[in-house]
Amino acid sequence: CLFNNYLFMANLNLGGTYHPNRIQWSNLEDPFTWLGQNWIEVSWNDGDEITGLHVLSDRLVIYKNRSVYTLYFTGDADVPFILPGGGKTNSNVGCVAPWSVQEVENGHVFLSYDGIYYFDGNNSYRISDKIRTTLLGYQLSKYSQAVSTVLRSKSRYFLAMTSTGSTNDKIIVWDFYNKAFSLYSGLNCSDMVEAFVNGTDERVYFSDYN
Repeated sequence: CLFNNYLFMANLNLGGTYHPNRIQWSNLEDPFTWLGQNWIEVSWNDGDEITGLHVLSDRLVIYKNRSVYTLYFTGDADVPFILPGGGKTNSNVGCVAPWSVQEVENGHVFLSYDGIYYFDGNNSYRISDKIRTTLLGYQLSKYSQAVSTVLRSKSRYFLAMTSTGSTNDKIIVWDFYNKAFSLYSGLNCSDMVEAFVNGTDERVYFSDYN
């Protein structure tokens, strides 16, 4: 993830040693130089692991399976980043699907183990209670491979998930203007992205498994 002109990596394997709670950053505006001291452990040895990094306004949001943390930029060349008070937010859930996180209306939407949530920068709120039965029918073991994107011109968040089999065969669509859900099937999305053709024509592209 890119944040304040630094490139970040997380959940690292360094020289055969696994660091599931570590984030590390490159030199300023230099993604090819990584110094050994530029890292932070996020709630070290808590039995969890980092599942995603996403920028929200003035902070870098660090997602774990069961919790959410925020990192801030200090502007100090010696200590450029801090986790105030350890960085833990009030969210009582985390993100289980790294590619489910999208920025929507000054917050993040993401998939947790018990539904779809909206994170406002400090708290997470479940927004999928209307479709709880549908989600319970999908394969929990495949939640981590869910993928997503947004279509801002239509106020829609797309989340491709696995209902049966081993591929994402359903797309849950949240209309965040009307606060309504709909469902697409038959697309088998392995990846999704929001793109702007000629800078203004917003489109959603997806890959299938072939």
